[in-house]
Amino acid sequence: MLSHARPEAHLVHRIGWLRAAVMGANDGIVSTASLIVGVAAASGDRSQILVAGMAGLAAGAMSMAAGEYVSVSSQSDTERADIARETAELHTDPAGELDELTAIYVQRGLDPELARQVALRLTAHDALGSHLRDELGMSEVTTAAPVQAAMVSAATFAVGAALPLGTAALAPDGAIAVWVTGATMLALAGLGAVGAQAGGAGIARGTLRVLVWGAMAMAATAAADWRPVEELTADLTAKGWTVSNVKTEDGCYESAMTTERIRVWDGFVRLFHWSLVAGIAMAWLTADGPKVLHEGVGYVIAALIGARVVWGLIGPRYARFTNFVRGPRPVLAHLRDLRAGRERRYLGHNPAGGAMIVALLLTVAGTALTGWLQTTDAFWGSSAMEEVHEALATLILVLVGLHVAGVLVESLRHHENLVLSMLTGTKRPLSEQDRP
Repeated sequence: MLSHARPEAHLVHRIGWLRAAVMGANDGIVSTASLIVGVAAASGDRSQILVAGMAGLAAGAMSMAAGEYVSVSSQSDTERADIARETAELHTDPAGELDELTAIYVQRGLDPELARQVALRLTAHDALGSHLRDELGMSEVTTAAPVQAAMVSAATFAVGAALPLGTAALAPDGAIAVWVTGATMLALAGLGAVGAQAGGAGIARGTLRVLVWGAMAMAATAAADWRPVEELTADLTAKGWTVSNVKTEDGCYESAMTTERIRVWDGFVRLFHWSLVAGIAMAWLTADGPKVLHEGVGYVIAALIGARVVWGLIGPRYARFTNFVRGPRPVLAHLRDLRAGRERRYLGHNPAGGAMIVALLLTVAGTALTGWLQTTDAFWGSSAMEEVHEALATLILVLVGLHVAGVLVESLRHHENLVLSMLTGTKRPLSEQDRP
């Protein structure tokens, strides 16, 4: 009687999605960063850079999904054709197929008699599967999966593209290309290391390969769109910018708008915002990881929500709910004005932004609550409660995506970096055009 073999952890089952994931993330980082660096080299206008980056993200993600689906579908069509051909041959010439299988095993080192026995036994057990595996090299592990490849590729492209785009939104004026390049190189190094680790390959070689090709792509794009610093300075000056500290050695410059800033977001609001971002990300990353860590993150998020509710009642002006929580009519009116291109600019949250904040707080609180309920005796092992928890967690991602899109749209519409404002706490004061 055979003893149970020692389980071995092989990585070949990851080939299908890992290839699409690494390629999607790498393309997202490199193509979007190259696009941003190229536009930044030709124009220092942040709004133009961000518009180009967002267009690249959307177009690239859809292109990756379509390309992966078409490519892998072609592979799948070929596999199906081979399966149909092999099925027909087994039906019309079983003896010839048996001889063919025997010859394969002889070529692999078995003597003819043993090879014949193996071929007979495997044919009796699964004739088609044996030929697909040993004659054509096909198996369930390597079978093409077009939908999986398309979804993984599009998702990882969007995640990869978000990094240089976010860096461009946060980088100081005039140094966007430098910051995006640096962040991209770090991201590529991390991607190369993670991809190599997931595939069981050498980390150093994988990291170096991704870094070198990514750097070459960005350098080529920046060179194609490069213009002298003097031309960029003249363009910015014509648009009302005050350009200073020009660094002619490396082509970089620093610029700043001559306008005052006022404090809008207090320290607690900013700390809460970025802590919640980190908490939600950590909760998603630990969803299938250590249960204790995932639950701990949930308790931290619940505490943050509770503190924000209190601060919304007693905090300073722009932190209070009374400043930005409005009814459905003002929210719909703001959205109509936004569609028509005549929406007001607000120092605090606009009506639509306020509604999104409330929706996020309620959804995150509901997710934390349903997660805690699953630890109680009443709902321990409840599949219904688990489904509600997962549905709310998915809704968080949808709301976060809409929130980020709204922030980017308003940043472009009113020429103000709202992401940077949530870091510094300051915003441009209202002008006469901004006032109702």
